[in-house]
Amino acid sequence: KAKTGELKDVHLQNFNISVVVDDTFMEKALDVDEDPSYPLVNPRIVVEKLGIKPIEVLELTREVQLPKDAAVGSVNAKELFREIVEGAWDSGDPGLIFKSNMNASNSLLYVNVDGDRYVWFGTNPCAEVPGADKDVCNLTHINLVRFVREGCSGRTLEEKLECIDWAGLAETARVGVRFLDDAVDISTTGMKDVDETYRKIRKIGLGVMGLAEMLIKLEIPYASWDAVTLVNRVLAWIYLNALDESAELARERGPFKYFPHSDYA
Repeated sequence: KAKTGELKDVHLQNFNISVVVDDTFMEKALDVDEDPSYPLVNPRIVVEKLGIKPIEVLELTREVQLPKDAAVGSVNAKELFREIVEGAWDSGDPGLIFKSNMNASNSLLYVNVDGDRYVWFGTNPCAEVPGADKDVCNLTHINLVRFVREGCSGRTLEEKLECIDWAGLAETARVGVRFLDDAVDISTTGMKDVDETYRKIRKIGLGVMGLAEMLIKLEIPYASWDAVTLVNRVLAWIYLNALDESAELARERGPFKYFPHSDYA
């Protein structure tokens, strides 16, 4: 409630906050037939009894059987979910992060990185990039509206898509990948163990801005299937070119340390 009208906090009003939830919580929150009682787990007891860190597990209540005394209390998932939704309506926060879904794209999920299982359990403040222990938020963005040609119009979606400079977008995605990869080597956090771990993983975040403006210039309604199609094509094009450039970098400089153990291998 730090940012809602009920409890304004001047120190947190401009800071983005998200809540990490698992599938069990969502089922208890949304299924009318489910018992709404959701356990509040003491992580120290889990570590002591099972020898694992809760942050390394996608879902404690399913993947790992909880020790009897690990649940030190419970919360009503339905009531808590309503509070989260009302807070988001009132002030835009908190957001929701789905831990298991987030890790579905984690190529190092079953890899031991410096002694710990590489599970994404949180994000950077704005939630663009999921992260594990000692991860770094290394981001840049592509301004999509810069790739819409002037004086171009069309009635159909295909005609409008021809107004996009696809070659320029591909080249920019490739430059962005090289830019971010260079940033891995020249940037420092001031924490030696973090820098060393991050350079072994070399995770980067290439994102976009200007989507709404792009849609306006192409005269495509934001809430339309044409907009969904456009987003799918643009992001797929950026992804494919970024991935191909990443592979080219691996040929030039060698792959990242954990590549042989990753899904990419």
